[in-house]
Amino acid sequence: MAPTWLTVLSVLCWQLLMVQGEDVKEMKRCTSDANVTFNLACKANEMMYYMHANLQDMTDDCQPGGDCSFQHSVSTDTDCVGVSACTKTVLKSWYESGCNKTGFFQPKLLYECISETPVDICDEAGLAAAADNYVYLKSPNYPMKVDSPYPNKTCTCDIRGSEMRLQILEAMILPRSNDTMKYTMTAGSTIYPTDGEVNTVTGHIFSGVLPFTERELKDVKHVRLVYNAGGKEGKDNNYLWMRVKGKSAVTVACNGAPEPSTPAPDPANKVAPTYSGYHQLTVSSLVAVVMAMVKFGAA
Repeated sequence: MAPTWLTVLSVLCWQLLMVQGEDVKEMKRCTSDANVTFNLACKANEMMYYMHANLQDMTDDCQPGGDCSFQHSVSTDTDCVGVSACTKTVLKSWYESGCNKTGFFQPKLLYECISETPVDICDEAGLAAAADNYVYLKSPNYPMKVDSPYPNKTCTCDIRGSEMRLQILEAMILPRSNDTMKYTMTAGSTIYPTDGEVNTVTGHIFSGVLPFTERELKDVKHVRLVYNAGGKEGKDNNYLWMRVKGKSAVTVACNGAPEPSTPAPDPANKVAPTYSGYHQLTVSSLVAVVMAMVKFGAA
């Protein structure tokens, strides 16, 4: 049987979400074992962002219907961030403690595989992304542990858009002996972090519609990221990986690079970044096709 226009419409919308970086993967298993290990994998050229595990109470025949469900995360979850593959073990004791039950439960692990090449915030580089598309930024050398020379300078990036959401996917910021903050994000009169004692930050969200530190910012249009580079970097030292998305097109200009023009309404496919000048990160619009399908189905 040929697919209906509604089926095609659903597929098109799903494909659009995939292109926009919303491809959240999940692995799950019903078990009564004391522990269960999952092998999470992305493609070799992708970086993983592990979100969390969801633990669900299950019936004895492994059917949904349990009345307890909760999210669980631990400090070692950072082992599955910035890598292409990892193993994650879920303990039944987490479920027994969280649900005060024994028996069958279902761990479900959520993660993303990110293929976009991030902009190095210490390079002279720029980037533009269409509305509701992510822009990724990283500190030098992330995510590798390297012994290569590391820039000793203050790096700055100006990020512009509307109602922007800034999310730190992974960061390790150790206290500095000279009391210089490793990085700051300034939006209007609000500066994050408010002190220099930031150590490990995972999944912390900055947003124009959610609380930003102790205040609520609305319609954030300009954020200045300042990163004080120095020494060497690895996953056991200082590093930062983050992403930005806005309701309108977002532009990023770092270290004197010209601010790129915003993408056209009907852009081409994604283009890999260059670190002199700027590149554009865009997606092909499916709106015209969707509307055509709706019109066809109504005919």
